Amino acid sequence: MPEISAEGNNGSYIRKWVVMSIMFLWATRLTFNWARSWSGFDHEDWRYVEVFEKDTKNKIQYWIESFAGIHVFPTLIVYFALIPAYYILHDDDGYIANDTLNIYDFIGFLVGFGAVLLQGVADNQLYHFRNTNTIKGKCLTTGAWSWCRHPNYGGEILHWTSYVILSCGAFGFANGIKLAGGCVSIICLFVFASVPMIEKRHGERRNQKEWKAYQKRTWSSLIPMPF
Repeated sequence: MPEISAEGNNGSYIRKWVVMSIMFLWATRLTFNWARSWSGFDHEDWRYVEVFEKDTKNKIQYWIESFAGIHVFPTLIVYFALIPAYYILHDDDGYIANDTLNIYDFIGFLVGFGAVLLQGVADNQLYHFRNTNTIKGKCLTTGAWSWCRHPNYGGEILHWTSYVILSCGAFGFANGIKLAGGCVSIICLFVFASVPMIEKRHGERRNQKEWKAYQKRTWSSLIPMPF
């Protein structure tokens, strides 16, 4: 990352620190939540097991699909989603058109830090629910989970969106939107892959009556609506 000058405490300098702060808090939350829930090297994400049924595939086919589908493809999407943040932090040629803060920066700030807060709260509530619930098939329907069925996913989408909004503050709306491809790809992955998979799993494993009532009460699976 290029050296950041604090001359004049200008908008681009503040914007860079906003981006780095959001990223640092997001990464810290993610690492902490993983570390406290990790049971050891025998743990395997249920989605990997379902997508790649080892008993029905030969080893070569399994590892090719695992490497390309689970590791390479999502990693590339994350790199693309980081492009707006990259350009904000690596503006070596002084491309930033708006050296003063504007409404996009304010919205990006609120969305970014709000996303991390939402994810942290949702993660903590889910962690304690898993460790204290004794009723098989019970749904977590309180706290942030009463606002939508997957507030952790909703927070993840908002986190990546915040970089796009901040890039609109840095480069103007038209140029910022051009950098949104990675963020859009992540949204599509959640909407068309992750959410349908986990909703199907919940439909099979949760109390059917309670799950259907929960779905009816929360009109959105991803958009938090705290009322």
